[in-house]
Amino acid sequence: MNMKIDIKLEIIKNDASVIQESEIISFSFKKNLYMSYTMLNISFIAENSDYTSPCEIKLIIDNRIVHHGLIDSFEITEKNGVKTGRIVSRGFTSLLLQNQIEPGIINNISLNRLIDEFYNLDYITHEDNSNNENYIYVHNRSTMWDGIVTLAYKLYRTYPFIESSNCIRITPKSEPAVFSYDDNSLTSYGKINDFSNIISHFDMPDIQGNYGTYTFQDSDAVANKIIRHKYIELDRDFLYNPQEALIFRNKISNKAKLCRYMEYHGYNGEDLTDIVSFKDIENKKIGLLSIKGNKTGIFTRIGVYYDSFYN
Repeated sequence: MNMKIDIKLEIIKNDASVIQESEIISFSFKKNLYMSYTMLNISFIAENSDYTSPCEIKLIIDNRIVHHGLIDSFEITEKNGVKTGRIVSRGFTSLLLQNQIEPGIINNISLNRLIDEFYNLDYITHEDNSNNENYIYVHNRSTMWDGIVTLAYKLYRTYPFIESSNCIRITPKSEPAVFSYDDNSLTSYGKINDFSNIISHFDMPDIQGNYGTYTFQDSDAVANKIIRHKYIELDRDFLYNPQEALIFRNKISNKAKLCRYMEYHGYNGEDLTDIVSFKDIENKKIGLLSIKGNKTGIFTRIGVYYDSFYN
């Protein structure tokens, strides 16, 4: 890959030894405000002779660790005497979607306690937040990430996101970086409307199990001819205000319903919730970050969301 930006792939084996690969063929990295992990697909010239027992990888761009994650799949192919490798990886915070805690009410729960007290999950960090003014109700089959999502909303009306490679935040960064791009620096721009997850009607029973007590209708969804009814169980996370459970779910269903984006050649170190300006967008939080690289160079896509949580 011919480019001025320095790109390295580190493959870490379970004995802690490190294989460094610099002959990158192509890669695709992405993260957004609603993914609980970063995602990387990467292909490279496999110059090492021993790839046994790999367990984690890092993508490093200009000395910045952009991705650090588990290996989902690792393929080595040899053709015409040239070995190539292909790795699919998710960040370590993906483990929060694959771990559960005992169902029931957990009182006086904070982000610190939720992440640190139950399991020892490598490399997952978080903002220091000991606010324990609320509780969560752990449902059957719900995950640790579900608990973090609920806690963030109950404490701050926010949605959690991944800062850097594996750091969980439920409050805004205190000093976000600021980026501005003029029209001449853009290779493309556009917008995406995503209505696929929007629910128009919610219905939840009262404590006696009677439906019809708590209902919610999304008038914007109905106006757009989106009719999707969903019946849910009584949400014990919101016993103090049952109607809020439906408002919460409506906000969730409207995530990322509009994204304005632009692309440029290179990568300048942007991260989620940094501030960006381009075209007629001024000082908005970055909601989507996608970086792609191949023989033509590196291209970065920056997106801004307009939904119930952002902008």
